[in-house]
Amino acid sequence: ELADEQVGVVADVMLEKMRDQGLVIVAPVREIPYSVAEATVALNVTDKTVRNLVEAGKLVEVPNMGRMRITAASVHALREGRSQ
Repeated sequence: ELADEQVGVVADVMLEKMRDQGLVIVAPVREIPYSVAEATVALNVTDKTVRNLVEAGKLVEVPNMGRMRITAASVHALREGRSQ
């Protein structure tokens, strides 16, 4: 049985070997803000939920954009279970 740290090392090595062989393509990380509609798709929630998450401070709204835009970093963090 492997410890958590060992599993991480093994996974990193396997991923690197798969990248080298062209078996894995890593998608670029989006940096432009999400619209409410795009955030609903990315997070698999409703638009009301997205707005509630912004109000609760779990998603970060980009100020002065006219329509609501949410930072890509906050969407990614929430999707990955991290706090922004």
